[in-house]
Amino acid sequence: TRIGETIESMPMINRLEFRGCSLGPSTAISLAENIIGNKTLDHIDLSDNTIGDDGAIAFANALHKNNTLKELILDNNTLSLIGQRALRNSIYDDEDSNHTIQTFFAARPTTVLGRAVMNDCFHSLAANLRSRSKKEAITKKIHRYLKKKYGVKLRHQSVLGMRNEVMPHLLGFVSMRCDVETMRDIIRHMPHLLEMGGKLDKKNDADELNEQLDLLKI
Repeated sequence: TRIGETIESMPMINRLEFRGCSLGPSTAISLAENIIGNKTLDHIDLSDNTIGDDGAIAFANALHKNNTLKELILDNNTLSLIGQRALRNSIYDDEDSNHTIQTFFAARPTTVLGRAVMNDCFHSLAANLRSRSKKEAITKKIHRYLKKKYGVKLRHQSVLGMRNEVMPHLLGFVSMRCDVETMRDIIRHMPHLLEMGGKLDKKNDADELNEQLDLLKI
């Protein structure tokens, strides 16, 4: 497409402004495909177009591989919850998410995001903006994910209210935050770093948690 050819012919371009250009999903999909390997673009304005959910999904997929773009402005593009969730998932909670993009909107966030995804997007975008490295952004996102889904609050090396199904997420967090020797030490002394924020539902739950911890003493 012409947009793709333009990007390829101007390798040092860092901004694209397409506000109010009557661009539809097909153009957005083409543009998204061309930013996957791009190393110079840091701003794209597609506000006041009609890229729809298909366009948003295409950009969400591209963001999993692009680590240069910082601003993708999508105000007033008729996105439903499907497109909004795709954008949320592209930046949300794991190592494969995008940790560079800092905003999806120029003015009012409600022109892009609905209530179902807004808080997650705010926190993830803020983590990207305020972090000095990808590793720091990942840590912040996993911290929020554990707190939201399991009620776990990470305070340095302590875990409040942890249940055994949280362990894989906890170890993933620890492995990204700490060096190998520190991680081994945390695992070895895990029982002393636990404070139960509330009583477990059943005695069996406590037994299962203890068994899980025993397996981790390596």
